[in-house]
Amino acid sequence: MAKFKVGNPGGPGRKPKADKFARPIARAEKQIADRLPELIDNMLMLACGGYERIEEEWQPAGSLYIGSGKDSVKMYPDLPDGELVLVKRKRSIADRDRAANEYLINRILGKPTERQEFSGPEGAPIEVSDARSILAERLARRAGRPDPEPGEGGG
Repeated sequence: MAKFKVGNPGGPGRKPKADKFARPIARAEKQIADRLPELIDNMLMLACGGYERIEEEWQPAGSLYIGSGKDSVKMYPDLPDGELVLVKRKRSIADRDRAANEYLINRILGKPTERQEFSGPEGAPIEVSDARSILAERLARRAGRPDPEPGEGGG
């Protein structure tokens, strides 16, 4: 009678994920470790806000016209049609980033534990039976004896 190994541990097949991704993970960890001071500075900058943010919009010179319809004239007739021209620039000061602040605080102090409350049906307290009587019941069943009378839980 042939015996089969479940999962084929020694044979060909899919590598465990830890083995499959070990090299890329190690490479990423090294890149992060090499740039750690810069990454921490970036996170602090995000957390504190106040840095300048500039958004720009560029369009080809050939697509920009003054006026509309028959009277429209190229806005930049001296520039080649494909040359990009700055048409809009918006400057703003970044707000503090709450998520970055929370991350840094949790990283230093540890994530706070969350309090959870449990209740029974319709908010009633959860009833907990006497542990001794439950244990005595289970021991009696295993020993093949009838269930002990209430209060006979021993102890």
